[in-house]
Amino acid sequence: MTTPHRVLVVAGGTGGHIAPALAVGDHLRRVHGDRVHVRYLTGSRSTEKQVFEAAEEFPDVLACDRAPSLSVAGVFRTIRYGRSVLESRAILRRFQPDAILATGGYVCAPVLLAARMAGIPYYLHESNAVPGKVTRAFAKNAACVFVAHECAADGLSAGCRASLTGTPVRRELHETRRGEGAARFGIDPSAPTVLVLGGSQGARGLNDAMCDALADLTYRESLSTLNVVWACGPLDLNTVTARVSKTTRRGVTVGLFDYIGDIHNAYACADIVVSRAGASTLAEITALGLPSILVPYPHAADNHQYENARALENAGAAVLMPESTLTGAVLADEIESLLVDADRREVLAQRSADLGSPACLDVIAEHLMTDFNGARLHASTTPGKAAA
Repeated sequence: MTTPHRVLVVAGGTGGHIAPALAVGDHLRRVHGDRVHVRYLTGSRSTEKQVFEAAEEFPDVLACDRAPSLSVAGVFRTIRYGRSVLESRAILRRFQPDAILATGGYVCAPVLLAARMAGIPYYLHESNAVPGKVTRAFAKNAACVFVAHECAADGLSAGCRASLTGTPVRRELHETRRGEGAARFGIDPSAPTVLVLGGSQGARGLNDAMCDALADLTYRESLSTLNVVWACGPLDLNTVTARVSKTTRRGVTVGLFDYIGDIHNAYACADIVVSRAGASTLAEITALGLPSILVPYPHAADNHQYENARALENAGAAVLMPESTLTGAVLADEIESLLVDADRREVLAQRSADLGSPACLDVIAEHLMTDFNGARLHASTTPGKAAA
């Protein structure tokens, strides 16, 4: 029997980094079967563990969650980082990967450093419009950097090999029907449905505005029925539950969750999405051609969520609402407008679908399975720039 090709997939920090990693691993296994052995590695945060376990995956774990710095706390992080590099080298010796894919999070840094020292080819995926610190630090020696936005390649150093692929999404997104999703959440599939997503950690500003918006929407005559499926995060769940229980009326069904692991069911029954602007979420929204209202997290590194959302707004695929100007009334008006105006909703949906990347998984898998030494690039790739 032929020895399987070994691929180590590293991701951590947020669900936005982990979701593409899971999508790639699942695709490799489905397409290549016993010819590939996929193994995951992540950080030690409980949220990282939760996202993987929701997908029934149990990765190796490194205790590396932040970059080293010169502060007192940073000294301890530096020690942990050094230990993580040593642990990474041990994992690489045991698993002996033929290729490594890193999709984001500080946990990727010690693994990539260990890979570079061991001469193992590694690949990066950058979902954001503005490349993150780990991507910028390790891009030059990567066999290829897969980017979701053409402008991301411009943020890489000269000589980097980049390929414009989009962001991988899980196959379940395309296979789940509206009735299945509605049954999962116990809602009427014929009623308009709003999906609210704050990311794996939740979103206080978005949650507060949505509570106010819902109190307003429940009494608008244009919406006699309404479903809201809402992932509000573990920290806000009790507060949001208390506020929502005081405002909802007959005909309005609200499902509140700290986190939705089977997100494909939630998307399947959604007419519009109100969400933060994490890259993975936007990839899922565009893959499904869903209209969205985007409220970027204002403190994201390099303001990348705003840039992500602006890319969709400029394409006419989403409504951008900065948190600094967000109010319940403004959000309620926008939600009502999209639910009532089918023509406007359809235009947003079509332009959203135009931004999807259906070939993304195939392109990334081809690299991981054939570019063993990083010497040959995808035919459409030009060093230093994203492929068209």
